[in-house]
Amino acid sequence: MVDFKHPRSAQFFQFWRTIPREGLVPYRQDYHPEKAAALLPTMMMYELISADHIKIRLMGTGITQDFGKEREGKNFLDFIEPQRREKVSQALWEIARVPCGMRVVAEHLLQSGLTVKLESVGLPLLNREGRISWILFQRNILGEERGLPEQPSDREFDPRTYVRLFLRDYIDLGAGVSAFCEENL
Repeated sequence: MVDFKHPRSAQFFQFWRTIPREGLVPYRQDYHPEKAAALLPTMMMYELISADHIKIRLMGTGITQDFGKEREGKNFLDFIEPQRREKVSQALWEIARVPCGMRVVAEHLLQSGLTVKLESVGLPLLNREGRISWILFQRNILGEERGLPEQPSDREFDPRTYVRLFLRDYIDLGAGVSAFCEENL
């Protein structure tokens, strides 16, 4: 069992486990968001299209308040620093390859210009053809601390892509976990 840092992360994981399924991963059409109404403002859905395109299909109202509405429908990788895009894509595709879940703890820059530490949990969903092409994410703010971003001295600072990664681990859903590791967390 994962030692989630926020109680809503554990609640989200338990909700995902209640989605009907025949194997390890449920179908997207069996996911009914109204059954997790309290979590909806903090949920996102990504569609795995290709190694260089992960489409943001849905952003909850709480996330759009923090990060802005303009991200919905866009390529998630456009909001990642160029030198990290390949690793981030690979980390997300591992969810489909294994299959497994993912937990990330990272500092993100909000629209306000302040940073916040988030715990995000991503869990796979099958498309109609039975392939994992959807990842349902849920994010929770850890603590109330907000601050100014740590601006890197070795490259140009782009506030759209500011993320400081503290932890990325995978969740065993019954098929094991990915051995993927992103160096230089």
